[in-house]
Amino acid sequence: MKYKIHVLIFLISFLILTRFNIDPDLGWHLAIGNEFLETGRVIRGDEFSWTMPHFLWGNTYFLYEVFVSVLFANLNFALIVTIFGLISAAGILFLLSKKVNLITLLVVGLGVAIATSNLGIRPHTFSFLFFSVLIFALDRRYFQKPTHIIFWFILFLLWGNIHRGYLVGLVVFAAFVLADYFTNYFKGIRHDLRFPTLTFGAALFATIVNPFGLQAWQSGIIGDATSFENIMNITEWKPIVLVFPVNIIFALSGAIYIYILKAKGLKIDFAWIFLSSLIFAFTFISVAFTFFWAAIFIFLATRHAGLGLKLNIKKIEQIPLYFSTTAVILALVLNFFIEVLQFGNIENRMIYDKYPLKATRFIKERGVLENVFNEYGWGGFIDWQLPQQKVFIDGRMASWKFEGKSILSDYMAIREGDCVLVSQYQIKSVIFPAGKDIECFGNWEVIYEDEIAKVLVSGN
Repeated sequence: MKYKIHVLIFLISFLILTRFNIDPDLGWHLAIGNEFLETGRVIRGDEFSWTMPHFLWGNTYFLYEVFVSVLFANLNFALIVTIFGLISAAGILFLLSKKVNLITLLVVGLGVAIATSNLGIRPHTFSFLFFSVLIFALDRRYFQKPTHIIFWFILFLLWGNIHRGYLVGLVVFAAFVLADYFTNYFKGIRHDLRFPTLTFGAALFATIVNPFGLQAWQSGIIGDATSFENIMNITEWKPIVLVFPVNIIFALSGAIYIYILKAKGLKIDFAWIFLSSLIFAFTFISVAFTFFWAAIFIFLATRHAGLGLKLNIKKIEQIPLYFSTTAVILALVLNFFIEVLQFGNIENRMIYDKYPLKATRFIKERGVLENVFNEYGWGGFIDWQLPQQKVFIDGRMASWKFEGKSILSDYMAIREGDCVLVSQYQIKSVIFPAGKDIECFGNWEVIYEDEIAKVLVSGN
C-alpha cells in the first residue's frame, strides 16, 4: 500500500485529536446558532447579558455556530466529537510530504500533541484545517493564475465566517508572496505580481462578506487583539511559557526547529523560514498561535527533520518497531472507546468538567435570578442551557467596554473584593463554584448548593 504510513498518521492523529472536553465558549456559540435555526434571526446586539444589553459585536463565528447547532440538534455527543476529530486529522494530511517514514511519524506525533491545546469542538479546529490548506496551496504557488482567485475567495469566505484566525491566514499569505517575490528578484528572476495581488485582494474582500460586514473586523478582530484586559486575563492570550504542559512540548519542537534551520536552512525556501520564524515568535507571546505553529512545524519537520538516521532496517529487525507501533495504536483506540463509554453522554462530560448543570436546573424550576453575578467560564453554558437567564459576563465579552468601563475588569475587581462595584451594578444574586468564596457575598443567603455550584441571593 503506497500511502500506508499516511493512513497510519491519519489514524493516530484522529485518535489523539478527538477530544471529549466541552469548551467554555461552546455554550454561547450554540445559543446564537440555535436562535438562527429556530427563528432565522441573526443576533447583532447582545441579548444574553444584563450588564451590556444591545452591545453591537461583529461575530466572526456565525457559520460555525449554525453548523455546530445543526450537529447538536441531530447527533449524539460522541458522533459530534468524532466529526471534529476527523476534521483535525484531515488538516494533518495536507501538511505531509509524499515521502514519509518513521521520523515523520514521530515529529507528527509531537506536532499533534502541541495542537491538542487548541483543538476540539471549537472553531479553532476549522482554522487549523484552513491554515493547513493554505500552507499546501502556498507551497505549490497556487496564486499565479486567474482560476486561483476563486479558490482563495472561497477559502477565506468560509474562514471569515467561522473563526478569526483568518487574520493570521491573510498575513501569512501576503508575507509568503512578498518573500517569494523578493527571493526570486535578488536571484535575477522577475515574477508578475498582478495575479498574486488579485488573489490576495479576493481573499481580503471575502472576509467582509458576512452578516456583520466590517463590524466583524472592528470588534471581532481589532477590539479583541488590542484589549489590555483580554490579553492580561484570558488564558488563550497568555505567553505559552506560562501554560503547562504545552510549554514543555513547545520547547521540544523548538529544539527540533532550530536543528532544522541549522542543518537544512540553505535547502529551505526563504519564505518558509521567514514565516515559520514569525509564527514561532508569536507563539511565545500567546497560546492562541499554538495550532498555527503546530501546522507549520509539521509541514517543515516532515520534510527536513531527517536527524541523520538510517532507516534501511532488515525485515527481522523491524518486528520490535511493528510491535511498539501496534501497541501505541491499540492504547489510543482503547482510550478512545473508554472516552466514548464514559463521556458519550454529554451530561456526564458536563459534570466531569464541573459545569453547573444541576444549579441551572434549579434556577429553571425556581425562576430566573435578578442581576446575577456568574463565574466567567460558566457564562456561555448558562446562555445555552438557560437562555432566559441573563448573565453578568460570558466568553464573548472579555474585550467589551461601555462608556470607558471594561466589563472584564469590573468582573475581576468584584472577585477581588471591590464591593462598591457590587452596589453600582446592583447585583442581587450569584452563581459561583461551590469551593470559592467572594468577600462581597459572604453574608448572602445560600438558596442552593451542590458539589459543583452554589446560588446566593442578597438579603436586601
